Amino acid sequence: MSDVQRMKITDVRVLAALAHPVRLAILQLLLSVGERTATQCADVVDASPSACSYHLRHLEGFGLVARVDTHDDDAVDGRTRRWRCVATGFDFGELQSTAAPALLAASAAVIATSLEESHRLVRHYLSHVDEVSASWQDAASFATFALSVNAEELRSVVAAIDAIVRPLRQVTRNNAPADAASVHLSFVAFPRTDLV
Repeated sequence: MSDVQRMKITDVRVLAALAHPVRLAILQLLLSVGERTATQCADVVDASPSACSYHLRHLEGFGLVARVDTHDDDAVDGRTRRWRCVATGFDFGELQSTAAPALLAASAAVIATSLEESHRLVRHYLSHVDEVSASWQDAASFATFALSVNAEELRSVVAAIDAIVRPLRQVTRNNAPADAASVHLSFVAFPRTDLV
């Protein structure tokens, strides 16, 4: 897979559907680890298998996930059917100055839900850190930086980080070392609006 398979979402209805925390968590899980059943999703996203099955069908209705074909579809029920993302990534209509108000609001809702999912993953890691090997504990980072930059400099910083990270994305990387693990990297960059 390549980045050519990224899907840009500008439909306000689809963005509104993705603002649901379980749906977004399922979508991010499938992007991270590939095909999963509703039961396997439930184990990770903290929802029941039936709820995950419902949300997967909802995501399918918007063309974001697809059922994985099996040789014997008659023997597959909703909990054992495998699902996959239809793209290698999604662009949720970033908060652009040219966006229509409805698209801006829907994009903001998805971004807020995504940040909540990142916080859920951080809390889970911190509550299980004693189960993580020393090498991974030492590699993990929770850094925050207060920068003094103009808009063009910030765009350059974001582009440089993207250039470093994009080739390492799990869904498209085929040369990962044998000891590679799934790592969550969250990156936000915005001007502070609380400072006068």
